[in-house]
Amino acid sequence: MKKLVPFLLVIIAFKALSQQVNYKVLVDDPGKTRKFSITLNPATVDMQGLLPVFSMGLGIDAQYNFNDRFIFDFLNYKGYLNGPNDVQKENGNLYKFSVRQAGAAFVFSKNDKYGPQRVTLSSNSWTSGGYEYTESTFITVDGTTRKLLMARGGAASHESSF
Repeated sequence: MKKLVPFLLVIIAFKALSQQVNYKVLVDDPGKTRKFSITLNPATVDMQGLLPVFSMGLGIDAQYNFNDRFIFDFLNYKGYLNGPNDVQKENGNLYKFSVRQAGAAFVFSKNDKYGPQRVTLSSNSWTSGGYEYTESTFITVDGTTRKLLMARGGAASHESSF
């Protein structure tokens, strides 16, 4: 009986600390995506090399999925705030950060896999005694993941501020 009481107290303590999470899967279809999407990036930063030079800008990304076999994409970033001017001037001109890319991809195969997926609800990291610790709270739900095998090609132009 003396051993049974601490055992029951431990079970009661674990029961009091546990939680129950209820969830409902609304849609589980990785192929159900928008055919056309646009993303606006209001703050991008271009930092390269060891020079104290940077350029901030804004950009737009667009992607179009055609017939589940072709993916076309385009991005355009333009700088509006540049770093130190004395490093960037050449012949009196100030170069601005600019990136343009256009590409296309051909999808050879799609592989859908159904199984358990880990969903992180919260995460906390700290350092103590030279070691880094991470504590995560997660649940495991059933879901579908999709892997694509494809070839991509395109053209790119990058002008930097230095």
